Amino acid sequence: NATWKTTFNRNSSHNQRLTTTTTTTTNSNSNCRLTIRGTCEQLEEKNLIRYFSHYGRVRMCLSNPSQGLATITFDDRISYERALKESRHFLNGRSLIVETYTSIDELQLSIRP
Repeated sequence: NATWKTTFNRNSSHNQRLTTTTTTTTNSNSNCRLTIRGTCEQLEEKNLIRYFSHYGRVRMCLSNPSQGLATITFDDRISYERALKESRHFLNGRSLIVETYTSIDELQLSIRP
């Protein structure tokens, strides 16, 4: 996404000039997405959301239990970093592997048996 900002500035001779600034903005949540490996078909999205909510507000959870994969998107970077920093994650007796999300994970999430 690009944001265009147009401003009018006066220089020392009091003539107006037009300044256009282009600022690239990114979705703040795109950098707050984690991949969760080690899920199972019995592990529902609501349980993942409840677990990861301990680190901050979860905006979205997508899962593909048959692949043992899910993604969690946090509202903010601090929550994301808190969850990523934790060395071990256990839910319903299962060890979960928490990693930074990659585009390859998107493909794996979309593959359903």
